[in-house]
Amino acid sequence: MNVNIRPASSPDDCQAIGETYFQAYYGLSWFQHVNAEVNPEDIKNLMSTIASVLLEQSNGLVLVAEQDGQIVGHLMAWERANVHAWELENGSKNPYYNPRVTTNLRGRTFSRWVDQQAGIRKFAEQVEGQHGRFMFIDTIAVLPEFQHQGIGRKLFRHATEKARSSSLSVALASPQESLQACEKLRLAPMSNPIVSRDDDRFQLVPTMLMA
Repeated sequence: MNVNIRPASSPDDCQAIGETYFQAYYGLSWFQHVNAEVNPEDIKNLMSTIASVLLEQSNGLVLVAEQDGQIVGHLMAWERANVHAWELENGSKNPYYNPRVTTNLRGRTFSRWVDQQAGIRKFAEQVEGQHGRFMFIDTIAVLPEFQHQGIGRKLFRHATEKARSSSLSVALASPQESLQACEKLRLAPMSNPIVSRDDDRFQLVPTMLMA
């Protein structure tokens, strides 16, 4: 199987990322629970928008996996710092604070988003305190029919190589259901799960790449 990993570069790539994200995660129970009240098209548009925002940022990384002209997977990440770097992140360095992203978040979805981002900011403070600035991997997604073929590992390897070339550590926050996949990538839990205040079933486990 010949899969090409390349940087995303166009609006079509961003739209494909939204579709890939939805198809990859839709079958997981945590995803269906968290997004039970959300229109699927809104989820796709949200992730497409985040990808497009990251493409505009010097600290952003958006990779796609392509086979025979079809995008079958993606990875989105960015360099970030801790809670004390407020001006940096509010200057659109964290795509989740970009108005094009937050405008489309409503009600319970917005509440969980606030909880999640607050938890990740605390996690970022912990990582930077121990390791300095780092690359935060937001999503890795592969279409269901292309999973278990090493595509996610290839995307992850490209991202970690880029991080190490800039002397950055690598971290992400993973749903419980994905921890086994994280272990295969040599990511280890490093703190307590991030839990939503309004729903303790919504949990993310902070993990970090082992040396």
